[in-house]
Amino acid sequence: MLRSPGRTRFTLIAGALALVAGLATSSTVSFAASSPRAIELERISSAIPDPASGGMGAAQVDPTTGRGFVVDTYLNKVETFAVTSTSMTPTGPLSIGTALPMAAALDDQNHVLYVVDRSTPNRVVAVNVDPASSMRDKVIGTYLTGGTDPLSIAVDSISHTVYVMNVTSNDVTVIDVPTGAVRSVATGKSPDDMAVDFDSHRAYVTSTEDESITTVFATGSSTSTPMNRPLSIALCKDTIFVSTDRPYGYHIEKYDVGMRLLATSPPLASAPNEMLPDCRRHALYTADAAAGVPGLQVFRTSDLKLEGGSNVDYYRTLTMDPSGNRLFASETGRTAGSAIVMFEPHFSPPAAVERVAGADRFEVSAAISRQNFLPNSAVAYVASGAGFADALSGSAVAGERRAPVLLVTKDGVPGAIADELARLKPRTIVILGGTAAVSPGVEESLKRYSGSVTRISGADRFVVSAAVSASVFKPKVPVAYLASGANFPDALSGSPAAGRAHAPVLLIEKDRIPDAVAAELARLDPGEIVVLGGPNAISEAVLDQLSTTKTVSRIEGADRFEVSAGISAQKFHDGAYMVYIASGQTFPDALSGAPVAIADGAPVLLVTRDSIPDPVAAELERLHPYRIVVLGGTAAVSDGVSEQLKSYLTD
Repeated sequence: MLRSPGRTRFTLIAGALALVAGLATSSTVSFAASSPRAIELERISSAIPDPASGGMGAAQVDPTTGRGFVVDTYLNKVETFAVTSTSMTPTGPLSIGTALPMAAALDDQNHVLYVVDRSTPNRVVAVNVDPASSMRDKVIGTYLTGGTDPLSIAVDSISHTVYVMNVTSNDVTVIDVPTGAVRSVATGKSPDDMAVDFDSHRAYVTSTEDESITTVFATGSSTSTPMNRPLSIALCKDTIFVSTDRPYGYHIEKYDVGMRLLATSPPLASAPNEMLPDCRRHALYTADAAAGVPGLQVFRTSDLKLEGGSNVDYYRTLTMDPSGNRLFASETGRTAGSAIVMFEPHFSPPAAVERVAGADRFEVSAAISRQNFLPNSAVAYVASGAGFADALSGSAVAGERRAPVLLVTKDGVPGAIADELARLKPRTIVILGGTAAVSPGVEESLKRYSGSVTRISGADRFVVSAAVSASVFKPKVPVAYLASGANFPDALSGSPAAGRAHAPVLLIEKDRIPDAVAAELARLDPGEIVVLGGPNAISEAVLDQLSTTKTVSRIEGADRFEVSAGISAQKFHDGAYMVYIASGQTFPDALSGAPVAIADGAPVLLVTRDSIPDPVAAELERLHPYRIVVLGGTAAVSDGVSEQLKSYLTD
């Protein structure tokens, strides 16, 4: 039975804000970094394989053959349907002898469908669904799971491993398909959900009752990590998304593979039944069958900001074809039978390269602030635009406080900065640096924009660096970053990484740790120290000195560009929705951009005016950002480079 062929559009818009049509996506204008995406889910088609069905599992779609498969858990059969770009047509059940099918997983590379049959004893049935084979729709293998009450199944087509999660026996069955070997790996009590990492060949299993996540390796070994009431789970690159039922409500939380918390969503009205990441486009979809809540919601993978929600509906599962162009959801709670619905997501604005430019460094500084920070802010930082040291020291602090860094001359407040301060109306203005950098006259002028103007100063840039850190960061920070105070590139690239870790950036000399910085390191007592740049920037002798009391590592490279790429690769291993691009040859435009990059959870990568260095190009290829923002005008980064950057955007 084919559901209505008409198309329906659900527009997902974050909060109450709709994007204005015609936002520029050229390389000459920029819209606010916090600007929401609108994601339109176009309902292409839906199908009801059997009107008598009361519920179906997740749809499995083979894009190369145009066939879909779904387990009807209500009527105990495996249904098939034909899929085109515009329609879904039921084509009848598979006759494969499964008495009580529970779930299925498709190896679309080898065209094998693995079906869990919960008959006693539980088994997995492998079905050849290759249309070019004479054995099409025939059982080609059967594997006893040894478990009880199987709930879900996943297949790793690269390692040819099948994972089955068993609820009552509290374990996961690991099947090595080529050899037929079957292993049973214990999990937490009454496991709730399972997700498989196809790159590292391991499965993650949640247990709300046992409050743990079990990592199951293909070899049959496992590890367990305590976690407060984890429910559903999904994976994206080196990132783990978990929905949690904590005492203060439902949330989605983002972790790295070391189970370090990276981000938390806003509170949810109910726990999602399913989470599905689109890693390529930095989107995390959720399906919900609870009454009175959106059936589909979407979050940004980088920071779990809610990007919107559909109308109230009832969806229990979500899958995506490998191209990422279509979503398939099982829809429940309808009188006409349970349906499989096909959606096509449309993203607006599209992925783009943008530029924040101005007539000079002061206009660029004001434009960056204007496009990213709201009026009536708590604090604004002011630093000299003639030198880099004070502004760089303040970047991590400004990022931590979600505040702008605005540039001035020694003896005046440029008109663009004055206008921006008048718009911001900050409760406090903090001047970074002494009177040799920003004069007392400027300090007096700033009082017209705020009732409180303070200064963090010192005998030199190192004293200022230590004082800036002390103004915000408390002892026992997880990490402290050290960079050369003699040049800007390493500290500039390192500031976003420091901001992500809620850590300071301290400036030191090549062969010596200044006394003020040594005292600040002693006060901070960081868990580890990361040195930015190679021995030409900070000597091995300094590392040896630091290593006597702390764990110390170095991020280095042949030049500033390789260091920039290395910082991003190590500290943004889970990818990035946004990337900021700055000149590695001149500093002014990027000084105000670092705090914004921190606020956006984005790396800063360095380029030359007319080229993208190879290490940076490789890092951009890995990141595949949705947005790239170029800091500064064409004198800093040419239009030719802006054009090249487009090739690294999400497809």
